[in-house]
Amino acid sequence: MQSGGPQLTRIGIVDDHPAIVIGTAAFLNAQRDLRVVATGSTVHHLLRDAPTLDVVLLDLVLADGSSPATNLASLAGTNARVLAYTSGDRPALVRDAARAGAAGMIRKSESPRAIVEAVRAVHRGEVSASADWAPRRVAVSEDRDPGAEHPGADRP
Repeated sequence: MQSGGPQLTRIGIVDDHPAIVIGTAAFLNAQRDLRVVATGSTVHHLLRDAPTLDVVLLDLVLADGSSPATNLASLAGTNARVLAYTSGDRPALVRDAARAGAAGMIRKSESPRAIVEAVRAVHRGEVSASADWAPRRVAVSEDRDPGAEHPGADRP
């Protein structure tokens, strides 16, 4: 990379839906400062070639049945910041990801622009907070379930 050019953010995507991976990689790679350097349908597949990563987009529901906590623990050795990348239909998993150290959460249904900005924010060391993420982070800090005051709120 030439000096004076943009600092490249190296991104990994863990998702078991190929169309999501292809589409997400396409709009991220269209940015001058972002590059998807590794993908995998599981964290194990992502890490098999030992890529150097700055940010990982992590789907919280994978076909291998792994948990957000297990996946975040596996990613800890990469020093990458992890952004939960989810449909958001399982709030308990979002809470588990927050508890395990995810740097934020973005829904797959958000605009490409919002996802790009979330990746950049997480890379800068900021928390990427959405309307779904904020109550989960508060619940983690207070060690409570945000759906407890509203029984049935966690159900789609």
